[in-house]
Amino acid sequence: MPKHPKEESLLKINNFLQGKEEVKVEEETFKKLMFIYSVAMKELVTNGTAHNIKSAKKRVKVNSVKALNNQMAKSELKTTLKKFDAAIAGGDKAEATAAYTTAVKAVDQAAAKHLLHKNNASNKKSKMTTKLNGMA
Repeated sequence: MPKHPKEESLLKINNFLQGKEEVKVEEETFKKLMFIYSVAMKELVTNGTAHNIKSAKKRVKVNSVKALNNQMAKSELKTTLKKFDAAIAGGDKAEATAAYTTAVKAVDQAAAKHLLHKNNASNKKSKMTTKLNGMA
């Protein structure tokens, strides 16, 4: 017996996705149902009612913490890159060089933490070097 009011519709959708039930609906209706399913599942996960197993509950918590840490690290990286661009636009060679050093270090650390692909990091560093050398 479903505990949550939305669980009944979730069970129907879940049975359909697993092939246990056959439901004939139009494509647009199916998209709406899938959206409702995803929203309801997110709500159940955040309430903690979607998982019965202790390790699954822990995974949800750990994943949300890691996602938050990644989001903060990416934001910090973007801020560092913007500071470098501002230093280049300012025209001060010494300030730009200091910002370049900081930015390259930040990009390398992001690549080491797998926030950026190594080729993407290399591309960013190359573009920054070109900007710095173009200041003259």
